[in-house]
Amino acid sequence: MPADANRFLTRTADAVNALAERNRANPHNTATAKRELSSDGPAINLHDTLRREAARLADHPLRTATADIPQPELEAERERRLTTWESETETLAAPAAVTAYWGNDTTDRYWFADIERLATVTWGNGQRALNDLRRAPATLLTHSAGIAAIAAERWPLAARILTGPRAEDIMRRADMPAAALLGPETVLGLRTSAAQVHGYLKPIFTGHVVANESAFTEAWEHFEYLRLLVQKDAGNYISTPHLLVSGMRGDYRPLASQWLERELASGEQHPLLRAGFLGGDLERATTTQKKVDSRISEWVDQIGWSTSKVINRFAPFHPDELS
Repeated sequence: MPADANRFLTRTADAVNALAERNRANPHNTATAKRELSSDGPAINLHDTLRREAARLADHPLRTATADIPQPELEAERERRLTTWESETETLAAPAAVTAYWGNDTTDRYWFADIERLATVTWGNGQRALNDLRRAPATLLTHSAGIAAIAAERWPLAARILTGPRAEDIMRRADMPAAALLGPETVLGLRTSAAQVHGYLKPIFTGHVVANESAFTEAWEHFEYLRLLVQKDAGNYISTPHLLVSGMRGDYRPLASQWLERELASGEQHPLLRAGFLGGDLERATTTQKKVDSRISEWVDQIGWSTSKVINRFAPFHPDELS
């Protein structure tokens, strides 16, 4: 090659990334899953596919791979493992999204228990970032199925995803909802973790599960905001969510908060609360909502102060893209 090593290796890496992106498994198994769900009788092949992929991920070598990596090599190894998990999990996350959107109580059983199964790992010696990353398939599956349930307005399923599967906080020796513990920022270990999960799921959903990018963004916003309420209710810290906000210094508010306020105007009769979200307690939900909104407003203000920017925007924006 008529190039020096820096140019050659950089171009090669870019080419490999481009090929990997182009070869990401779309058809995602979404078309096959749709045909199975629309056919008469039980979707046996879809059931077998989901069971096979979940078992493969549960037994994946990265689930038990050593986390004892020297610090200088940690970032490269973390990135390698995350890329692997994203690719490997897609064959479960994509058909699970289709099943959560168009399915029913029977087909929910094809994948639901796998959230908790994939959230259960053995904590090893070594770097915490790599230990946390063992739960990446559970995080991706939770978001994929949860966003689909919200998009389809399957409120009971959404509530079950947010509050049903359990996971252990190994540091505190506490059991809590997996959705509260395994947020993108905790598991992926990046400042832009939530935005990365959003970008990972967008091509799976757009045109395959929901009609367009706008529908995906709306479902993402609503599910991720509800998940943050569960996270806050469990006493866990909120760091860098990927949500649209609007307002001005001292008074920023997520757009999803305004959506939830409208939804809960019907009180405890709303199907989300009736299904057990935050114990079905309207006061608990609204109190937690105010705490989450306050934390997000403080976070946006901190970005403004740290970057010497005055962020006075009435058009919605993503604060994590500014920090």
